[in-house]
Amino acid sequence: MRESAITRTLSRVRSFFAWGLRWHLLLIAASIVVPLGAFAFVAWQDWQAVVSDSERDVSQTADTEREHALNVLETNQLIIRLINERIRSMSWDEVGSSHSLHEYLVDLQLHYPQLQAIGILDGNGFLRSSSLAFPATTSAIRRMTAGIVSRKRS
Repeated sequence: MRESAITRTLSRVRSFFAWGLRWHLLLIAASIVVPLGAFAFVAWQDWQAVVSDSERDVSQTADTEREHALNVLETNQLIIRLINERIRSMSWDEVGSSHSLHEYLVDLQLHYPQLQAIGILDGNGFLRSSSLAFPATTSAIRRMTAGIVSRKRS
């Protein structure tokens, strides 16, 4: 009976150490996995925040650029209407020989500094008047980079 008690006691001690060793390994694994999991979770949340901020910034920039483009187009339409009103009753020869029209184009260009030049082309693409030179020449069209106004005549 004594041996069986000792055997049972040894069996319990081995079982205790085996179970304790299992807990020990489990705690070691947890001490590695839990911080890595926490780091991964925080990194994922940070990435989500960065993506969200970037999308908001891109959206705001796109809205700003769209508004700017609309303002440029509205300005160009206004200038085209003003010039059209001015030359509506004029022939192409009158447009090409009118010094007052040239001065009007120069004043418009000064009033709208975003314009580098204003030119009026006939239906065939010939430069009739310009804010750069009077009378309009082919060299003036080479210097123009923006603000060309065209009018077709039937």
